[in-house]
Amino acid sequence: MRYGVVGLGPVGAIFAAVLGQQKHQVSVLCRNPTRAEYFRHTPLKLSGKIQAEWQAEHIHTSLDSFLADKPEILLICTKASQTVDLMRSIKAMGVSDATTFVSCQNGIDSEQQIADVFGAQRTLRMVLNLGCNFVKVHEVWVEFCFQHVLSANADSSGADQRICNDFVRAGLKVELRRDYKEDVFRKAILNTALSTACALTRLTMRQAKTDPEIERMVREIVRESLLVAEA
Repeated sequence: MRYGVVGLGPVGAIFAAVLGQQKHQVSVLCRNPTRAEYFRHTPLKLSGKIQAEWQAEHIHTSLDSFLADKPEILLICTKASQTVDLMRSIKAMGVSDATTFVSCQNGIDSEQQIADVFGAQRTLRMVLNLGCNFVKVHEVWVEFCFQHVLSANADSSGADQRICNDFVRAGLKVELRRDYKEDVFRKAILNTALSTACALTRLTMRQAKTDPEIERMVREIVRESLLVAEA
C-alpha cells in the first residue's frame, strides 16, 4: 500500500524506515527544509532493538506535494496539539474518500480530533510502546520496542487488518484490539507519572524506572492517578 508519514520525528522515522524496507511506497512530510534536503541524500538508520536502513525517495516539505502522492494510509506522527490544524488543512486541499488516518500519537482521544473531520470509519488509533530518540542526525536509537495496539474498526473496510499485517511483516509486534481505550489510558498514566521525573532528572524513562527512589515516587503518582480515575 501507499503510506504517508506526517512528521519525521523518531516515531515517524521508524515507521517510514520499516515500511519502506518492505517495499511499500512511503511518502514523508517534513516541514523543515534543511532536514528534508538532508534525508533526500542520506539514508535513515535504525539501531538498537530495531535494525534498519532506508533511503527516502518521496520526501516533501509542503502538504500539497505530499498529498499529490495519493497515500492510502496517513500515519499521523506529529504532536497531538497540531492535529486539528493539520486535519483542516488536509480537508481543504482534498484527499480521497478511501484514505485511512492513523493517529500514532500520545494523549487521550487524539484520534477523535481526526474523526471529527473525516469520520470515525476512516480513523484508527495506534498505542505505541517503544522508547526511541535520534542519536545522530540520520540515526534513531530504539531503546525498547514491545507490543503495540491498533484499534480495530469494523467500519474501516479491512484497512485495520491490512495495516496491522504490514507492520507485523515489517518486524513490529502489533495487535488489533477493540478495547484499545484501556491501553490509551494506561499509556497516558505512565507518561504523566514519568514525564516530570524525567524532565527534572534528565533521565530517560527506562533510567528513571531503574532508580529505586524515583520508582517509588512514580508508583505513588500512579496509585494516586488510579484513585482519581476510579472516582
